[in-house]
Amino acid sequence: MLDFRQFHQLPLFIEKFLNSYDLTDKNIISFTTSTSSTIKENFSFMQQICAAISAQQLPGFTVNTTDEIADYLTQNSYIK
Repeated sequence: MLDFRQFHQLPLFIEKFLNSYDLTDKNIISFTTSTSSTIKENFSFMQQICAAISAQQLPGFTVNTTDEIADYLTQNSYIK
């Protein structure tokens, strides 16, 4: 899982992080804690990066509490 604020483009440090590790065939779930915008605004940036590093981008989400993160992970069977 990858958390980042909305910057209307993928932040350079996120791109550098993703390019620093072999994430081939790994699943990446991005989420944001923004209150004014949604994860959909950065979806295309993440899609480009995931394609470039051969990773699978799973649907992202917007949250503002740790409970919301746990709920998302439980509802999507990532945790029990």
